[in-house]
Amino acid sequence: MMKPGYGEERRHKHEGSLYRIRDVWGDDGRLVRCEYATKTDGGSTVWFPCREGVLFSEIEPFEKAAA
Repeated sequence: MMKPGYGEERRHKHEGSLYRIRDVWGDDGRLVRCEYATKTDGGSTVWFPCREGVLFSEIEPFEKAAA
């Protein structure tokens, strides 16, 4: 059973962009939701909820590939 809080962050590169995803676990050890991170223009990390098994095309990357 997982401890309450955040699971291990997973980083993936897809089509040149970096994606950051983590799981959020409840007090009962069950998965509450998944979250993905984006970076603000000021460089801060912001986490948003997403469904389990989300596709990269459905979320924003943390760092976009250089144009």
